[in-house]
Amino acid sequence: MSLKLRLSLTCLVYLLLSGMFVRAHNAPLTVIKLSGLPSISAGAAWTLIVHTDGIEAGQMVDLTLLNGFQQFATSLKLDANGEAHWTLDAGSLTASGTSLVVANVGTLQADFRLTITPITPDHIDALATMNNLVAYGTQCGTFIVLGQDTLGNPLDDQTRGKVTLRSTNGDSKVTPLSFAEGLAYSTVCSLGDPGKLFMTADIASLTTSLTLNQVAGAPANIAFSADPLCVEQAQRDSLLITLTAQVTDSHQRPVADGTSLRFQWMGGFGTALTADGRAVLTIPYPSDDASVTITATAGTAVSAGRTIQLLASCAMPPIPQRGNKRDAVQ
Repeated sequence: MSLKLRLSLTCLVYLLLSGMFVRAHNAPLTVIKLSGLPSISAGAAWTLIVHTDGIEAGQMVDLTLLNGFQQFATSLKLDANGEAHWTLDAGSLTASGTSLVVANVGTLQADFRLTITPITPDHIDALATMNNLVAYGTQCGTFIVLGQDTLGNPLDDQTRGKVTLRSTNGDSKVTPLSFAEGLAYSTVCSLGDPGKLFMTADIASLTTSLTLNQVAGAPANIAFSADPLCVEQAQRDSLLITLTAQVTDSHQRPVADGTSLRFQWMGGFGTALTADGRAVLTIPYPSDDASVTITATAGTAVSAGRTIQLLASCAMPPIPQRGNKRDAVQ
């Protein structure tokens, strides 16, 4: 083959390839895009716009929207501009959170994420992680507010609110509520002496209240007495001894009702529960010995001992007692 012929064939191939490249380069790209408001309030109407390029008018676009437990689906025909509009009426999209829209045109797919925010809350309730708090500001817990709007959605994280604390002794405090994951919450601590702690939450013109008990601290002091301190042998089986203990915390306040107190002596013990800090137990003379020493304990607090004598006659001088009725040994 002559050189001239080879050059002619090479030029022809080049021109053919160039024409194919130009046609491919100039061919319209097939594109699908979705647009619409990125965020709406729950229950509001919303319109999605489908934009296409390189797709013929009249083609069908399949649309699916997931909103909470609801699913919406439709098929729309692209107009002369390669667009389709999908409007969901007011009251359709009610679940707050992120809703997903998926569009399919042939083998092409696009998606869009719509944020739906709760509307103003319609109802709120309060709860706490504890029923009792130790008084004097020494114990804290979490105050929680649950709420929902008329569509059943939880509180919006952008909501604002406060909780007001008030104790029976007149102390008060206001703290802001934090909002996350549909809940409102705040750390609350006891105020002042034992009594009641009243908590009121204010959110979007709504209020809800909760009352906790502020209780005394752990037993710290025990004033213990026994009566009588002498039992005559002739009355041993009939006479009862009354053991009385007054239990207070480190602030000299009576401990919480129901605090367990243990009266103990050599070879035995008895228990009683406090009411207004006072525990009482009646027992017969509890020993075969001529005297018995009894102590009272509650938690880590221990009272001074009281010695009771068993005598032929209680007219004899009694054994001196250590301390007095108000003494306490830690």
